[in-house]
Amino acid sequence: MGVKQKQPSMKNLFHALLILAACTSGNAARAAGKQPKAPHAAQWVTVHTSDYTLQLPPGWKIGPQTPFGQRTIAPSASAATQKQYMTAMTAPGPAASSWQQLYHTALFFITRQNPSLKPTPYRLWRSPQGMQACSWEMKNSKGQVCGLYTVLRDSSMHILALSVHIPDTASQKMLTKCFQHMVNTAVLHPAGEKTSPSASR
Repeated sequence: MGVKQKQPSMKNLFHALLILAACTSGNAARAAGKQPKAPHAAQWVTVHTSDYTLQLPPGWKIGPQTPFGQRTIAPSASAATQKQYMTAMTAPGPAASSWQQLYHTALFFITRQNPSLKPTPYRLWRSPQGMQACSWEMKNSKGQVCGLYTVLRDSSMHILALSVHIPDTASQKMLTKCFQHMVNTAVLHPAGEKTSPSASR
């Protein structure tokens, strides 16, 4: 008789973060054709929302916000047909939960959808914009990285969760660079206040 696994608490913060996790996990798929290179510094496009500011690759668009606070970021064509995409999501209210709680709760939902995915240990760091950051990767059954996750938290304990789906090894380098630039330039700000990110390497 198996032991029933106890599900973690579903507070508002966890609910928002984990919807992001579920939306960005999945099997890696091979994309055909030559993969584009990451843009040069002068080509990044600054995007403002009511909750945050970040920089995207040229030609990428940020979609409308869902009721759960998530936006899909993808090349200009319909996001539904894209194998390459990123997501950004804010959580409702300040988040006092520990990084370990956020990480393990996110993994519970990611691996429940796809048990073959394996996480790397999370690493804590500070973004160029001065926010606390927690990052990790997900790997498929072949050991290939298929998703990157970063959760940013500002001094007021508000959270911005960012992720990128990596469909194949050919696009990994380019998407990793684009994602890291988005993370490095992301700024959370009070509703209605638009703040431009500082220069990022």
